[in-house]
Amino acid sequence: MKGVFSALLVLVVTASVSLGQTQSGIPARITAANGRQFEVFLQKIEDENIKFLMNRGNKEQSVPVRLITTVEFVGRYDIEGMELMFNNGDYQGMINKMTVEMKPSVDAFLPFMSTKNNLQDLFAMLMKAELGLGHAARAKEISSLLMKNPDTGIQGQAESIGLLAALDEDDISTAETLLGEIDSDPGKLYLGACVERAKGNFVVAINMVVDLIMAYPNDLNWMPQAELLNAHLYMDMGRTNSAIQTARQVKFIYANSRVGTDAANLYMEYKKAQDAAADAAKEREELEEANRAAVRAKAEERAKGFGFDAASEEDTNSESGAEDDVGNGESGSDTGEAL
Repeated sequence: MKGVFSALLVLVVTASVSLGQTQSGIPARITAANGRQFEVFLQKIEDENIKFLMNRGNKEQSVPVRLITTVEFVGRYDIEGMELMFNNGDYQGMINKMTVEMKPSVDAFLPFMSTKNNLQDLFAMLMKAELGLGHAARAKEISSLLMKNPDTGIQGQAESIGLLAALDEDDISTAETLLGEIDSDPGKLYLGACVERAKGNFVVAINMVVDLIMAYPNDLNWMPQAELLNAHLYMDMGRTNSAIQTARQVKFIYANSRVGTDAANLYMEYKKAQDAAADAAKEREELEEANRAAVRAKAEERAKGFGFDAASEEDTNSESGAEDDVGNGESGSDTGEAL
């Protein structure tokens, strides 16, 4: 009996291991165009087809992406916590949290961002976070997939980040192409200003920002970014005090938001640079004054030396003149005696 139980236990363990192996992938619920739902383990998207394993199945299935209405990733994802990190400007913290929670990896989820799904907003934040950290190539990778998403709002965000990522890589041509695809009027003004800034046309850019602020004062999608862009433009134009004051104002106006945090960081960066420049200028002035003092001291020392030599020469000339006078007198005396 014991031997039968052992054999059965081995069989169950073997089956469990086999099931775990064959059903690797991302657990999800997909909804087909006809309304039917399926519990699956997503594998990949290849040749415009979604490939997956059915729940408790081991044979890979393939369905055209166009026949899938939505993909719902099944799992415990602290989306609220990650969103809070993003809004607080803790981009790296958000990415680290995603890395821990997204199994088997964040990259495994990426291909499915071209479909309508329940994590697309989170990945849009990831795209912005990567750009915020200066990872332009990574931001472009994510944006290229989100541009294919059927949600027009997600598409718009992806196009904007793709444009800004292109500018980060000095690819103005691609940025201008993407600018032509932007539907939002305030967005076109903001992104157009970014393109002009990249070209070095700071006055044109700042005028576009002013136009945006005047025409769309209540647009919470673009206004905060536009006001922060003003700070960058003032610094580009060498107007350091204006840049610092603008960053400070944006920091207070949009406190407890991503833009507010970015403004606070920019304010600190500019203030630190200004203080460093002031310290460097003071150090140069002190060094120049020390050099001038040293030059003056050497000049005075030389002057003293010259003064001493001149006095000696004058004394020598006086003695010589006296001797000449004495000589002439003697000569005159001799002559008088002769006469």
